[in-house]
Amino acid sequence: MVVVHFLAGGLNRVAGAILFFMMLLTLIDVLLRKFWSQSILGGLELTEFMLAGMVFCALAQAEIEDRHVRVDLIAGRNPARTGKHLTAVVQFLSSLMMGAISVSSLLYALSIRAAQEVSLDLGIPRYPLILVAALGCAFLGFVMLIQSWTSFSGMRRP
Repeated sequence: MVVVHFLAGGLNRVAGAILFFMMLLTLIDVLLRKFWSQSILGGLELTEFMLAGMVFCALAQAEIEDRHVRVDLIAGRNPARTGKHLTAVVQFLSSLMMGAISVSSLLYALSIRAAQEVSLDLGIPRYPLILVAALGCAFLGFVMLIQSWTSFSGMRRP
């Protein structure tokens, strides 16, 4: 469990660093536009890449800290034990779904790498970003699987 927290925290710190550099890029771009009537070539493209990378790096930590949107219309109306088991089943099914998304993303990244797809303005290869998305989804699925297991076994959340 400590390794999971360490890795999720590391990915979350990467997401924080990406957010900082995205803010810095936006600030510089706005100042260039305001004072010199120029902008950073590919600034919007870089911001899009950074935003996607930031989101996928922060998914696992958000799940560990239980800071995501949760709709518990069914689980909230049942007794606590039944709701807990229902939540565990949903987490298990969600972990399978995240695993499938991760595998699909990995296969997609390999296909666009073979096709040598790049971004329009800067010519940056797109497949590394898709690999980050696959990693983020895989790690989120792993965290959900651990949480489902601990819910079924009656242990604490990771």
